[in-house]
Amino acid sequence: MTTNDVKGILIKIVKASALGSIPIYRDVHPPIVEKKDASERIVINCLGLNNAPWKKGYANVNIFVPYQKNATYDKPNDARMIALEAIATELFKSIYDETKEPCLIRTEKINQEEDKPTWSYFINVRLKIQVSNFKL
Repeated sequence: MTTNDVKGILIKIVKASALGSIPIYRDVHPPIVEKKDASERIVINCLGLNNAPWKKGYANVNIFVPYQKNATYDKPNDARMIALEAIATELFKSIYDETKEPCLIRTEKINQEEDKPTWSYFINVRLKIQVSNFKL
């Protein structure tokens, strides 16, 4: 299993979920030039897998939400962030996939961060990946 396989599994899972209507990108999203162009988006990346008998690695699913509209200052859209985080928490609790090799994907950490250059906050879902890399 490769990092691209992991990204493919995660994209398939996101598309089939309540998050499926949000545009999904591998590794990076298109540049956001102006504040008015900021929109919701999901960026999925995989930080690598080792080559041990049980391959281990990490991936991120970042769910971007633009600043709250019509606010007097740039602040998070708390209601939307709470709703999306609840969906992500349930969706990535524990995933088992056998597309290529047996693979277990679990949430390691979920946190929120600001991304000022894109006029957004994002929910970072850090996932731990374990893949069986041996044949019995």
